Amino acid sequence: MISIDNAQNEIGLAGHIDDGKEWASGLLKKADEQIQQEEKLPTVIGEEAVDIEGTQITVKVLDTGQRVIDAQNIQQLFNWLESGENNNDQ
Repeated sequence: MISIDNAQNEIGLAGHIDDGKEWASGLLKKADEQIQQEEKLPTVIGEEAVDIEGTQITVKVLDTGQRVIDAQNIQQLFNWLESGENNNDQ
């Protein structure tokens, strides 16, 4: 069984805790910090236009390394595909 005094040393709270409120508060603070880190949304760090058969598509680079295409550009790409302009059959 872990006592409050041992647990407080594990999370770095100095001194004696009488009722456990400070210890619980420290645990909640650490949990909140972890949740905020996990919920952090990626940000755009760059973008580049890609030319596909005369259709310009903007690709955005996120700070996670992912590359994404926004909805407007995806719709433009789908419209181009649907139009058959990409069909090279003769």
